[in-house]
This record gives sequence, structure tokens and C-alpha cells, in this order.
Amino acid sequence: MFNTIEDIKRVNKELGHEWFSPETLEFFHSRVSSTLYHGVDGRTFFLTSEKMDKDSDRRYTIREAHPNGRIATVGNFQQYATVGQAKGAVKRLADEGRYKWIVYLYDGVPGAIGGDLHRVYSLAGARDMFEGYSQYSWVTSEASASLYPYSDEAWEDAVDYNPGCPFDYPSKIMTLTENGGVKVENA
Repeated sequence: MFNTIEDIKRVNKELGHEWFSPETLEFFHSRVSSTLYHGVDGRTFFLTSEKMDKDSDRRYTIREAHPNGRIATVGNFQQYATVGQAKGAVKRLADEGRYKWIVYLYDGVPGAIGGDLHRVYSLAGARDMFEGYSQYSWVTSEASASLYPYSDEAWEDAVDYNPGCPFDYPSKIMTLTENGGVKVENA
């Protein structure tokens, strides 16, 4: 477990990665929070914010620092519009500590191929992910998320089957409402 963001930067650099280099951070107009969030399972998270260009709004991303120094995005890149949303999500993530759902995000456009597979820790996390997914300009009002109970074996099957979803019957389905909200139903 890391104690400071400086520990993460050092181990990432020792790995030979350029994740925290000034050039990388400048390219994405990134800011890195020094606050770390520790999961009950020993995982370490932190927040970043990015602007795609000088005219775009700053958005927030949850990152996970793996023990070997690798940095991973949790959820979607720039998923959160405000720092408050990102902090709430990362605190829930740190508190929960184990995967509960496999989420298959799909935009129901006729002829669309595949979808995105993710693992999440809670129904709230799945909802956050779906809301972030639905904000992409190419996603239509037909977007949906199918949720399946998580197990390591099911996740391996899902990753091996990708693109696509190997499961027949979801436990829950999320869809967009007419006013842009999210509707969650038991399947």
C-alpha cells in the first residue's frame, strides 16, 4: 500500500513508465490530487482531472495505483463532471472493496458491434459508470447496461468472449429515461 502520491510516482518511474512525467501531464492538461484513498482490500486510489483542450471543461477520473507502479483508470476516463462527484465515487469504491457486478455497456444502435465490459463494486458504481457512458456524444438514447453477479470465473469468461457478452440473462438492466435519468430494473 502506498502512503503518498510521491511513493506512487517513484514506483511508476522505477517501472520505466512516464505516467507522471511533465510532458504526459501537460499533454492531457492533467492535475493529480495528492489525496490517497485506501480500499479495505489494500488497493490505493487517487483522483486526476483533465481538460482535453483550453476551451473544454475540466473533468475528473478515478485512478488505481497497482503495487507494481502501474496506473489504471477505474470506470471511464473523465467520468465525473465535478470533483464532488469523483470524491463521492472514490470513497464508495474504497469502502466497498470487492467486485459485485459485471457491467456490459451497450448502445442499442442497429448493427452496433460489441459493447464495453467493466467490473464494479456496487449498484451505485454501476449507475455512475452508466451515467458516464451515456454522456459520450456517440451514445444514443437506446443505451443500456446489463448487470451480472460477479465471480472471478464469470469475469474470465466475459473477458475471453469480448467483444460481446457471454451471458444470457442479466440480473438487472439500466436504461436511460426520457429526461436523461437512469432507470434500474430487475431482469
